[in-house]
Amino acid sequence: MQREVIARQKRSLESALTLLEEAERALTAGASVDRWKILRTVMEGFKMQNDWKWTQEYYSEAAREKIDEHRRSTPAEVVEQGQRDWTALIAEVEAAASRGIEPSSDEAAALAQRWRSLVASFTQGDGEVARGLNRLWSDQMRWPKDFKRPWSDAADAFVKQAMNCGNGAVDGD
Repeated sequence: MQREVIARQKRSLESALTLLEEAERALTAGASVDRWKILRTVMEGFKMQNDWKWTQEYYSEAAREKIDEHRRSTPAEVVEQGQRDWTALIAEVEAAASRGIEPSSDEAAALAQRWRSLVASFTQGDGEVARGLNRLWSDQMRWPKDFKRPWSDAADAFVKQAMNCGNGAVDGD
């Protein structure tokens, strides 16, 4: 158990070092750098790590190592684009659910396929990471009280139905 605690702390410190190294590179890259923006980004990164730290319990040690390696090797702009893609997709799924779009429609199938693709970019095709992700999203009873899923129950039901309408199984909703 102590080994596991220390391994988690090590991963957290490595992530913090990566954030600081990225900030340091940005600061030494040129004089036109907004230092406050960099500081804000580093602070937001630390906060985000703490906000999501509890999710690690859903993944095996091997899966956590793969996630950490993917996080370290993925350029910041790719991560930011992924966040924008998720934000846009969730908004579109919310809109489709509120408009009463049929989950069996072509529009719903396209949304389900985009959802699947974004999940696949996180899991990198690794079954162990996918299992941990599925455990995380299906265990809402144990989530911290202040954590809310970033999409509504209606959107959740809609995307699950869309994925199950001849489009394959739900993977990492």
